[in-house]
Amino acid sequence: LGMPYLDLHAETNDPGLLTELIAAIGSENAPEPNVLLGQIRDAWHRFRPRADQQGLAYLPVRTRGTPLQRQAMKEGTVVYLPDLGTLASELEQFGVSVLTLYPQDATALRDWFRSAYGERVVPTSQLRLVPRVDDAGGNGNSAEFLSESNLAWLIAPLLTLIAFYQQIRGIHGTAFRERLDRLREMRVHWVERIELVVLSGDVEVMRT
Repeated sequence: LGMPYLDLHAETNDPGLLTELIAAIGSENAPEPNVLLGQIRDAWHRFRPRADQQGLAYLPVRTRGTPLQRQAMKEGTVVYLPDLGTLASELEQFGVSVLTLYPQDATALRDWFRSAYGERVVPTSQLRLVPRVDDAGGNGNSAEFLSESNLAWLIAPLLTLIAFYQQIRGIHGTAFRERLDRLREMRVHWVERIELVVLSGDVEVMRT
């Protein structure tokens, strides 16, 4: 009949489905944002472009307070590729744009993104989160044991919750002993200011 056919299980280098879904972001005809997000992630999962294939003009991203938006990939734009999934949600809280695909697909497509977009797409695997305490790296050397601090009173109610909340396993369960040891080892360090800094190598990219 000449109608287009979509194989939901086969990989493809055709960006048509992705392009249409991205174009639907913000449209009145689009489904609820979380549904559309899932559809876009499924489309990324099928998309396996050629190494020399041109990038898309718009990419779908998430950021703080915005579950889904369409980002024009013009010069100077920077978005983050979540090939290290543990950093993706943290980066969203910094207010930066994170691409909407699963970590395994981000890893598979990383070389293509680098070829198609250059420095406009930054893999999260190149980044690391570092605490900054009063503008210095926090090492906790001056920390005191929780049991010897002004917060020592917290230990008893915490252990009570661990022992008797929900499963009610008491003080003889493995979970209770593990958390007891953790509380014994826990230290407290009082500071005036603490920030999280995102580093690429030794270069600061952003901070809270």
